[in-house]
Amino acid sequence: MRLTQVATARIILAAGLVLLPVGCALSENPREGGLFSYSPSKYEQRQEERQTTLTGLKQETEAEKAASAKLEQERGNKARELAGLRKQTSALAADLDSISAKLSSIRAGNAAQEARLNELKTLRKNLSDSVAQLEKSVGSEADGQARLDELKKQLRELEQEADALSRM
Repeated sequence: MRLTQVATARIILAAGLVLLPVGCALSENPREGGLFSYSPSKYEQRQEERQTTLTGLKQETEAEKAASAKLEQERGNKARELAGLRKQTSALAADLDSISAKLSSIRAGNAAQEARLNELKTLRKNLSDSVAQLEKSVGSEADGQARLDELKKQLRELEQEADALSRM
């Protein structure tokens, strides 16, 4: 019986020695390995990979911050431009109201003046509609300033014609 106990002990010892390396399998990750699997070169390689990834992420972050700052600056510029257009449009509407009052006060002396007065009133109505449309679309039109300048020009022409008609 003693022999069987010694044989059993040897079998258990042999099985343990055979299974010991399986439990200490080599791995590149030091967290997964055991006492015998640590490899300094693999550790340094992992550190370099992580540092490269970190550097790339930092560069991407900086690029995104720069793009964000540029967009924020453009947004501010557009907001200032929009405020300027709205202010000019309001001034144009006020000028148009002034011309409307002037046209209302003009009394035509003959049929030709009456016809011209009616033309000017129609032109004033068209300008008024254009200004109202521009006020609604300010910010959505890319060429808002060009349209505003065109309306100002038409308004000045209308004002000159109204002044000329009132002097007759």
